[in-house]
Amino acid sequence: MPVITEVANEDVPLRPGPKGDCLDEDSAAGKGDIEGPSPIQSPKADGAGDDEDDSSFADMPPLESFEADKASKPKKEKKIVIEDEEPEKEVDEDGWLDVLGSGELKKRVIKPGQGKDSRPQRSNWVVLNLKGTLDNGTVFEEQKDWRIILGDMETVCGLDITLALMEKGEVAEIVIPARLGYGDKGREPDVPPKATLHYHVELLDTYPAKEESELPFQERLSIGDAKRERGNFWYGRGDYSNAAHCYRRALDFLDDMGLNLSESPADLQLLLDTRLKVYNNLTATQMKMEAYEAALKSVDFVLKVQPNNVKALYRKGKILASQGNVSEAVS
Repeated sequence: MPVITEVANEDVPLRPGPKGDCLDEDSAAGKGDIEGPSPIQSPKADGAGDDEDDSSFADMPPLESFEADKASKPKKEKKIVIEDEEPEKEVDEDGWLDVLGSGELKKRVIKPGQGKDSRPQRSNWVVLNLKGTLDNGTVFEEQKDWRIILGDMETVCGLDITLALMEKGEVAEIVIPARLGYGDKGREPDVPPKATLHYHVELLDTYPAKEESELPFQERLSIGDAKRERGNFWYGRGDYSNAAHCYRRALDFLDDMGLNLSESPADLQLLLDTRLKVYNNLTATQMKMEAYEAALKSVDFVLKVQPNNVKALYRKGKILASQGNVSEAVS
């Protein structure tokens, strides 16, 4: 968006001060994540700033003179300065866009799309045709009319990032470094460790996702279970943060809020059983992350429905022991 700045058109002399005297709002409040130098102090004059207040009011004019001076000066209007938007990142002579500025994650347009306004937003559905190959040309993945939710970790991180820069109808080549792909482990049996990934992607469509409660029962169950499986994938790789994200998203779809009573008892039981699996898996993930309070809430949900669930009882004991509640864990 354009940046709109108000500039006062007043002939007021600038107060001398050290460079950087104007701080942004966060800096002035002492906020921000980056540790910087000590706060800038105003210049001292004639030894001002000592512990004792040596100020004198003897030479100050009466208050009325300030009012007279203020009234005698015409009020100046403010000008509105509209700065241009930050320009799009430039492509190199071969047409490659350096997505992150590190030279690793790159994108090249083969066929332009329908303009920037057609780009997908986070949490939108995107529909893709894609083919993934290794450096030697070996195909390790191919999808047709593949539908995923952007930002839900349903594909590798590098592709998730770059899809947000594609336009509807666009065809592009994307090169993804190992650290944003399948990492040092690879993906057995088709992606070796530390492999660079090459994707040929066509963005067929993108549209906002409906509220989970508005979806038909079977669709909610199918999407929720798919996200559970994706969480298991990340858990198996030791990526517990992504696993927890997928499990939480699975629970969004597997919640029974908004369901009507027309579903069969068997279907409702299947939904509940799948949800309990997700909570059990989320508990294990939170334990790996040492988020014991969150893990305790997750496991208690399972035990509220299934008091004799062996996995849940075992995990609750370990959680309580990790929190120092040994006697409660034993009981």
